[in-house]
Amino acid sequence: PVENLTNEGSLGLRMFEALQERFDRFGVVTVVDKPAGADAILTAKVKSYEARVRNVTGGSDIAVDNSIVLQMSAELK
Repeated sequence: PVENLTNEGSLGLRMFEALQERFDRFGVVTVVDKPAGADAILTAKVKSYEARVRNVTGGSDIAVDNSIVLQMSAELK
């Protein structure tokens, strides 16, 4: 799993699933369940997460444009 160093509870799991889906989609590598069967191990951490409202509607102040800043680190051994 991806280590989550933020207060966003499920972010580590969501990033793990996103990374796994990407690897599966491109088919270049095979994701295995146990490190003993792996040629390499990817270790990843979510270091910070910040959601920003970039624009709101004039009358109701509803966010219509958001951005997310996500900082991660990863190492492949």
